[in-house]
Amino acid sequence: MKKLVTAALAAASLGVAAAQAVELTFEGDIVDTLAGPEIDFYSIDITNAGEYVFEVDAAGVGFDGSTLDAFLLVAIDDGVRDAVDILGDDDDGGPATDSILTLDLGIGAYLVGVSSCCISGPEFEAGSNLSGGVFLGSNPVYRLRINGDFDAGEPVPVPAAAFLFAGPALAGLGRRVFRRKASA
Repeated sequence: MKKLVTAALAAASLGVAAAQAVELTFEGDIVDTLAGPEIDFYSIDITNAGEYVFEVDAAGVGFDGSTLDAFLLVAIDDGVRDAVDILGDDDDGGPATDSILTLDLGIGAYLVGVSSCCISGPEFEAGSNLSGGVFLGSNPVYRLRINGDFDAGEPVPVPAAAFLFAGPALAGLGRRVFRRKASA
């Protein structure tokens, strides 16, 4: 199942088109399937090249009672999950068992994967963490934060009446972020 989240930036809704430091935040939990713990995938479109910081807060910062030993990876999103597309990954670079990854990214589409430790190339391709532990009785929740100079996009002329109903969604058309659950 795919969940679409449109990030409508205030600058775009006001007609200001400029790059600005923005933090996107998503919360999720890792579901244990018969094939192993799932990998939650997030797709982001980068329209401004630059430095982006990806952080997974879980057990290391005591996020919501989490017991997750988080693992994070970032890959090129070309529509096919290939291990050669992985740009970087992190296991315990944040506090305790949390993950943090800083990358210089060019313009393009990227896939962010979050799971329990640790994801190999074949597991990334399969969309399931075969080496991860079973979560029976655990609380594998997390918060993913992405910080960077996201582009508010060009202003979209929207009639005033339409803005009342759909303005924030239309203002964010320049960049979309969605979460994809991996299929087993």
